[in-house]
Amino acid sequence: MGGKQEPAPPAANDSWMGLSEAKFGEFTKRLVRFGPFLGAGGAALLLLVVPPGGHGAPPANASAASGHYSSPVPRGLAEAPTNRPQADAAAVSPADGSVSSTPSLDSAATNLASAPTVLSGPSPASDLTSSPAANSSSTESGSQSSDTAITTPLPSGPLTVAAKGWASREAGTPLAATGVPDGELPVGNRVGQIDKASFVRLSGGDSTLTLDEDTDNARSVAGPGTVQACPITATWTAADGMSMDQAPAYDASKCVPGKRADDNTWTFDLGSFSDRASGNGFALVPAPDAPVDFQVTFKAS
Repeated sequence: MGGKQEPAPPAANDSWMGLSEAKFGEFTKRLVRFGPFLGAGGAALLLLVVPPGGHGAPPANASAASGHYSSPVPRGLAEAPTNRPQADAAAVSPADGSVSSTPSLDSAATNLASAPTVLSGPSPASDLTSSPAANSSSTESGSQSSDTAITTPLPSGPLTVAAKGWASREAGTPLAATGVPDGELPVGNRVGQIDKASFVRLSGGDSTLTLDEDTDNARSVAGPGTVQACPITATWTAADGMSMDQAPAYDASKCVPGKRADDNTWTFDLGSFSDRASGNGFALVPAPDAPVDFQVTFKAS
């Protein structure tokens, strides 16, 4: 009775409770430590069950495109299975649809870097092509080329004889060349009919043709002669002393009269003919009021 009293052994129930609490605490610590890996495994298993393209699966590059990444911090047993799988699912789902068994922020960054870049708005090349300055330059260049193509220099200078010929009613006889020096242009009547007529093609830009008369070979029986210029209506070949049948035709309704000055020069106003230096030329013939017998001879140069 008076000896040392031994402590009472713990009750069976208290021992089990102490052991259970110790094991549960150790289990909780380990579960929290390996929570991320368990979440990754669950995410991988979820991807195997539900493919990335199936209904309910998040887009493979949604997480990469959003640019938000968070490192999971396990705070308890309840948060690990709730928050972790979604973050790990984005981390282990690359753009090509394959499944990665190890969650990593590097893989997500790689997916973001490999995502296609879309440029909005017109390209620089199209802007350069359609720019107002380029169009204006092209328009001005086209206008200059067009003007150069259709613009031709107009003839200038006095009207001169470029080609000549004459015809006579006495062609083939000695009388044909009587009073007609070489290189000159005769016009005259004989017995009330045209005896000689001359034909010229012109060059130059003026509207008035001026010819000098050779008075040494003039003939005037019934008064001074009068001469008119009429447009030729057909092509012709220059020749001297041709017959009247070979002479080119002309339009007698469009003739202009020649005016003789005191210095023995004759002028013919051809301003009404736009093709005076490019057409078939003009016939120099007796005017309707000319005397029945005369001859006027012009110097061709």
